[in-house]
Amino acid sequence: MIWALASALALQPAPELISAGGRWAAFRLPDGRCEARGRAWRHLPDSQRERQPMIHFTFDTGGKLQAVSVRLRRLSREGSSVILGVDGARFMLEGEGRFAHTRDARQGLAIVSALRSGERMRVTGHSVSGRFTDYYPLDGINTAIDAAAAACAN
Repeated sequence: MIWALASALALQPAPELISAGGRWAAFRLPDGRCEARGRAWRHLPDSQRERQPMIHFTFDTGGKLQAVSVRLRRLSREGSSVILGVDGARFMLEGEGRFAHTRDARQGLAIVSALRSGERMRVTGHSVSGRFTDYYPLDGINTAIDAAAAACAN
């Protein structure tokens, strides 16, 4: 079963790169949706790739923001909160395991709005070993988000 799953994943087409700059990039996904992706300042070795902190802004095939999701570097403690902060604004995300996401598209739009003029972004969670925070650079974020939205709107 594991071999069949690995084979199926290997056969999936790779996302198409639309735009890239700094630690941010925009992609068209094989299903027609688009994503802007950013990687946290903390860079983990390839052997720990599944733990690399990342954030995804996902747009539907019409260019409308569907969700903002975050891959955490640690498993979040059950029942704990994950907070995405942009300067002084704080957004509580729904978290489970190694992932967290916005409650709805409206919250995602509020995050994008804050990022437009923001200077720093961080994601803070709680694991069994304590609190952890990952920081994200914002240079290139607006270009990646705009490129993903525009690519899906066309």
